[in-house]
Amino acid sequence: MGEVCCVYFLYFIFNIISIIKQILVNLLKIIHDFRLLYITLHIKLLGNMDKDNYTHQRIAWIDVMKGFLFTLVVLGHFLTTLPTPEFLVEVYDFFSPFRMPAYFFISGLLFSTRRLKTYFLYIKSKSQTLLLPYISLSIVFLLLDWNIYSDFSYMLSDLRRIFIDGLSAYKSQPLWFVFTLYIVCLLYYPFHLFGNRYSLFFIFLAGIFVLISYIITRNDIYLPFNLGTAVTAMPFFICGVASKKIIFIITTLPFYKKFFFISIFFIGYTVIYFTNNIGGRLFDNQVENYFVFYFLSIVGIVWFCCLSSEFAKLKYKVIGIFENIARNALIILGTHGYVLIIETFVFSNIARDMNSYVIFVVAFVVLVILEILSICICNKYFYFFLGKKQLSIKESLSIRKE
Repeated sequence: MGEVCCVYFLYFIFNIISIIKQILVNLLKIIHDFRLLYITLHIKLLGNMDKDNYTHQRIAWIDVMKGFLFTLVVLGHFLTTLPTPEFLVEVYDFFSPFRMPAYFFISGLLFSTRRLKTYFLYIKSKSQTLLLPYISLSIVFLLLDWNIYSDFSYMLSDLRRIFIDGLSAYKSQPLWFVFTLYIVCLLYYPFHLFGNRYSLFFIFLAGIFVLISYIITRNDIYLPFNLGTAVTAMPFFICGVASKKIIFIITTLPFYKKFFFISIFFIGYTVIYFTNNIGGRLFDNQVENYFVFYFLSIVGIVWFCCLSSEFAKLKYKVIGIFENIARNALIILGTHGYVLIIETFVFSNIARDMNSYVIFVVAFVVLVILEILSICICNKYFYFFLGKKQLSIKESLSIRKE
């Protein structure tokens, strides 16, 4: 009996060893294939593109990612002002930790000096594409705010928010992101040459900004131009710049290889999300746990980059809709807050007895219609305020992949 048990035990051990061996062989094969792919794409990346440039064409999966996350931004503002189904609140909460950091990461991913060789040219370009729209839209919604015509101090407060605090007008608060991104871009450019020469400089630079952010938040230091938030967001931008080649390689892997990364990062993100507080938020620069805040956000961002690169391959119209949202993000960002303020006033004072789900559907449909009109009007008639080229209505609403 003892001999039989011993044989079964040895057979069991042998099978375990065989399974472990097969797993190791497969992992080594994946690592080998990944290394070959890295070398091939690295050569292609340096051969066909500028060393400092990710690409000068729109990347479908990045538009899909930006479009989806931006939809969550609108949803987040929607659920704080109007009745929203509980499951949408849970979806929003799940993506919330990396929702805004992802935009700074993507901006770093797309950072390029290909056409902008000097700091002056870079400032000029960013002022046209970020600062001009920020000021233009902020002034428009300042003038559309009925409170300034009866309260002079309110108007002065709004002007301070726009030009000193960098938070935009009360009726267009989501534009804080546009100005903060502008500051982040200008802060990073002078350091870029060092990062190109010394890879470890990126880690050092990110660490310095995390330390400065910690000092600012813990001592409740006020800085003009939303510099406090810009400093906290800078590490995400730096991570995007530093990891652009790795992200490019991972997102071009075939699905059966990419699935490994999707699974690992999703499991890591989910475990951290459900066992910790999310760590902080960027809007008002409140960070409670710096490690959780940055680590959870980066893990979530990489996971969603991989996922978006697969979604972008789908032929469904909804993918084209996300891409269109990404292309018109600036317009939606500037206008949806004002629309929600009007809707909140209407439904809280006129239609307060309506069913909450009816309110949600009606308010959502109205919001979509008004945003479509805003996109068409802005792209056709006020494009110069947005630093963009004029687009026809058909081009503005196109959901075909570019």
